[in-house]
Order: sequence, then C-alpha cells, then structure tokens
Amino acid sequence: MNNELLTTLRQLLKEELEPIKSQINENTQLLSELKTKINNLEQGQFNLESKLDTVSNKLDDFETKNAQRHIEIIDKLNSDIEFIKHKEFKNEEDIFKLKKNLQIIK
Repeated sequence: MNNELLTTLRQLLKEELEPIKSQINENTQLLSELKTKINNLEQGQFNLESKLDTVSNKLDDFETKNAQRHIEIIDKLNSDIEFIKHKEFKNEEDIFKLKKNLQIIK
C-alpha cells in the first residue's frame, strides 16, 4: 500500500510540476530574448553616440574654419579700408595742391 501511495503521490507531483516547469522554460526564453533586445539597443545607442560625436567634431572643425575665414575677410576689409582712406587722403592732398596752383595762376 505504501508503494502504491508513493507512486500516486509522485505521479500527482509530476503532473502539478509539469506546467510550472513549462512556464519556467517559457520565462527563461523570454528573458533571453529580452537580454538580446537590450544588447541590441545598447549597441544601437553606442552607434548613435559614435555618430553624434563624429558630427559634433565635424561641426567644431567647420566652426573653426568658418571663424578663420571670417577673420581673414575682416583683415582684408580692414586692409582695403586703410587703402581707401589712404587714397582718399592722397586725392584730397592732390586736389588741394591743384587748387593752390590754380590760385597762383589766377
């Protein structure tokens, strides 16, 4: 009788534990899939951060080059303005001399 009871208990336990084991296996598989997805997301984030760093560096280089061009343009404009002022002064000086000479002639 004890053997029969023991066998029946084992059978009942097996029947009760089978769905639990099945659920544990399913949960383990889902966790594995989630881990894979999280790893993929982390890799994607790393790739995006890397691309963002590249864009940021290119933008910094562009701003540096652009600033240098602005400095060159300002320097050239300053030089041109200096030259124009010099020519204006020279022209006014020449006009003054011409007027003076004209007064002498009159």
